[in-house]
Amino acid sequence: MAQLIKVNECISRYEGDLQRYANRFITLKQRRWLQWRDQFEKPQDDRSVRLAKRFSSISNIEQLKSAYYKWLFDQQLIWATSTAHFYSENHEDLSRVTWLQFCLSKLNDVTFILYKPVLLMKQTTLQLDSLIITNDTLWCVKPLIGEDSSVFQEINNRLWREMKREESPQFINPFISLKRTKTALRTFLQTQNLSMPIKFLIFAPNSYVEFVHHDTDIEICDSRDKNQLSEKIGRHSSTLKSLQIITTNRLLSKMATTAIKRD
Repeated sequence: MAQLIKVNECISRYEGDLQRYANRFITLKQRRWLQWRDQFEKPQDDRSVRLAKRFSSISNIEQLKSAYYKWLFDQQLIWATSTAHFYSENHEDLSRVTWLQFCLSKLNDVTFILYKPVLLMKQTTLQLDSLIITNDTLWCVKPLIGEDSSVFQEINNRLWREMKREESPQFINPFISLKRTKTALRTFLQTQNLSMPIKFLIFAPNSYVEFVHHDTDIEICDSRDKNQLSEKIGRHSSTLKSLQIITTNRLLSKMATTAIKRD
């Protein structure tokens, strides 16, 4: 399960010590899963009171995994929006952002995700597309959430359309914002003397993407191959890499943060 390390302008525990919390997440994930599984396999009367209530509607291991990942996602939101002394108000209900939860569940433990971060620039701030940082690549992600089985198509350099059952609404070409995000990231990396490839991911988990001209640094993942997401953006090692840590730390230090001190 990938790690959600930044949500918009929310304060994040990862900002203070990225490597510490990244390693702690991996340990927590493994240890808690063993606890859940062990408790689930016990007779009902032998389960802890806390987990017995949680398991009351769970009848098989797949349901247990689903409940566990939901719990883990909730823990990630806490880490990505608060610290011991500060918290941020996140006005978007991420429990409804299913594409984000899907990506978190499919990518490995040492992959970082930043959800709609805001980059601090010299005179202003810039809302970026969501980012996925693997061992060796910085991915700019544009989710296309459409009607089930709809088809996204390119019209021209400026417009795309979504072909639904009863209509075909047009919208701005997603590559426009992706290119803006890439330009800002490339400039930032250059100022930091860092070199990491920047690529695009168009992700349409419920729909199809057809007749789109794209370059080799662009991956398109739709309903046909969404379960191969990890292969789409490359196979990576299961350990954190120094370039990944350095790049992510530098990015976090330049992201806007708004937080409230705890009483």
